[in-house]
Amino acid sequence: MGLFKHEDEAARAAAAETELAAHPEPVTIDLGVQQAMDVQLVVSALIDEGLTLHLLDAGDLGDTTPLYPAQCKVLVKAEEADRAREAFVEAGFLDAGAPDA
Repeated sequence: MGLFKHEDEAARAAAAETELAAHPEPVTIDLGVQQAMDVQLVVSALIDEGLTLHLLDAGDLGDTTPLYPAQCKVLVKAEEADRAREAFVEAGFLDAGAPDA
């Protein structure tokens, strides 16, 4: 479909590759079924420490409300994952030997 090719396609692809190299994939920590509000307290404390995290739960899909347990996962930078796991273990949301999702 050469009609739809743009002159800058190669430059755009190179820029996208550079952007991906600068921002590697985050680590996913699976916390299982938890109260999202309780997990958010730990996430907020870690953010206050300067970590970069994002909480994903079934509420993001509109399936549940914060009052009910939901499948919770946390996205975190790879270099900050150990500190995040430590905090979730201390809070009782994660077993010390739990693998990543």
